Amino acid sequence: MKKKRSYEDKFERLCTRLDHQLNIKYRYNIHTKVILLENETSYSDTSYMDTLMTVIKKEKDFGILSEYDVAEELYKACKLKLPHAYQLLIKMVQKIENDNRGILEMLETAVGAGSPLGKDFLQYFGECCWDEQDAAKALEVYRFELEHGIAGARVKIGMVYDELLEDHMQAAHCYRLAFQEGDEAAAYNLAFTYRYMEPQDLLLAEKWFEISVKRDKYPHSLRELGELYVATDREKIGLLMIKQADQQIAKLIDEW
Repeated sequence: MKKKRSYEDKFERLCTRLDHQLNIKYRYNIHTKVILLENETSYSDTSYMDTLMTVIKKEKDFGILSEYDVAEELYKACKLKLPHAYQLLIKMVQKIENDNRGILEMLETAVGAGSPLGKDFLQYFGECCWDEQDAAKALEVYRFELEHGIAGARVKIGMVYDELLEDHMQAAHCYRLAFQEGDEAAAYNLAFTYRYMEPQDLLLAEKWFEISVKRDKYPHSLRELGELYVATDREKIGLLMIKQADQQIAKLIDEW
């Protein structure tokens, strides 16, 4: 028999859900306004951070960020168990989730119509969903990207399964498909999954790290392969690989 959740537990889950959805909404909205503002002549020489602060100030002046304040007041009311507070909190969660659903539908329409800016904004919206651990919306964004031929979408789908849903076998399937479709960087993701999932598959991890080193020449793959060699009693060659990888990584950092 399922144990009933306490009021405190349900309230905590609802607060977390609302926080994530509010963050998706406002991170996306503010970022897009910054990008649009940067395209204006008067802001073309202004730094991103200065433009960002200008947008945030405008949002506050117009009261656009007030939903955060409303959420805080509802949290306080729910903690005091005031009448109807919990029901209002549920309605607010639904409202913000519907707002984000509307944003996603608008972006899908824009991308479908061939808007380059719509594609960029869709990818950023997907990042917001990823960062706020909204696996369902992130998957919808990345599947839509995949249907429209946006590079890297299959790997991003795999990462949602890997890191948010912890379905490592489904993640490995996505990475393998991505590699077969020509995304050679997916070899590292596939190897990393085999290396660290439970239970590990060290033979497959080694195979795919080797493929990544040969095909993608990714220095982090060389380092992981070296660590794997050290862990499986091939210390001399493993330490050499780690040294070479660290030198390559340091060079990339300097160039960047």
